[in-house]
Amino acid sequence: MFSTCACLTSGETTFTISCTSGHASLQLFDMRGRLVHTGNVELQAGLNELALPLKSVRNGMYIFKLTGNDISGTVKVLKN
Repeated sequence: MFSTCACLTSGETTFTISCTSGHASLQLFDMRGRLVHTGNVELQAGLNELALPLKSVRNGMYIFKLTGNDISGTVKVLKN
């Protein structure tokens, strides 16, 4: 399970993730389905905070997707 601390951002958004430890991949898509950012993270058991820098992407709506061993979810992010 994960939740966002900020959906509306001008430079960076932070996600709080609760999971067991393990590897996870993250992807950021624009609303046309184009992949604009990808990365990998190592998560610890319990709560994790993941910062997603958005300074290099244009203003607009994006879909953040996180997938791992015991976690999967998507969140809409608006960069202005």
